[in-house]
Amino acid sequence: MTSTSRGLIVGLATVMMFGTVVVMQRLLIEEGIATEAAVGLRYLVGGLVCLGILAGLRRPVAPVRGERLRAFLLGALLYGMQAVLFYQALQHGTVATVSLLFYTYPALILIASLALGLRRWSWYAGAAALMSAVGAALVVVSGREVGIDPIGIALALGSACFVTVFLLINKRLLPLSPALSVSAWVSFGVAA
Repeated sequence: MTSTSRGLIVGLATVMMFGTVVVMQRLLIEEGIATEAAVGLRYLVGGLVCLGILAGLRRPVAPVRGERLRAFLLGALLYGMQAVLFYQALQHGTVATVSLLFYTYPALILIASLALGLRRWSWYAGAAALMSAVGAALVVVSGREVGIDPIGIALALGSACFVTVFLLINKRLLPLSPALSVSAWVSFGVAA
């Protein structure tokens, strides 16, 4: 199997798992599980899975010295806030609508990157941001029910803003650590 085929399979599996997790989280919340508990459990399991993969590959399970606390705090403060806001938004709107609003973050990243001088405008980047918005809109259009209240809108867009900041600063604050090690520690930060 080629590395391209493996990458496509892993990408498809990831998309399927993420979609399933969002629906499962919504069901947990509807059953009365506190948002923070549901999010914490999800990311604790995710962090443990990352550690298991790292151990199986015989790779370092921790970010490099000097970046460990930053990875944990990025999870606890930024990514954790993003996750909690997203799942709180699910209490105020449908999964499709919350997802539509959340998946505006690629466009937010493009706008922020342009404003901060981190990248130059290109039609490819603009088209990618447009496609992310169109893709999110298709999720809503294909759903049976679309609805959200103003609090849900604010929570979902707030979640998109937090993930935008996380993605913009992650690599700058953790330039030396392997991505999977960082993912584990960020996940444990969210779980905390």
